[in-house]
Amino acid sequence: MRRPAPTIGDDGGFVPDPDGREIRVWTRVDARLMFEDMWLRFVALDEWASAAG
Repeated sequence: MRRPAPTIGDDGGFVPDPDGREIRVWTRVDARLMFEDMWLRFVALDEWASAAG
């Protein structure tokens, strides 16, 4: 789903802005995909850190 980006008001809350840039709004999250991606990033970081010294 795509919607105009809101602005942030003085109280820190979101204020609707019909002229805001278009953003993608997610309504569901695939937890398996999210954790798999996170795990692969940890593995890549470990490999990088091991090669660095």
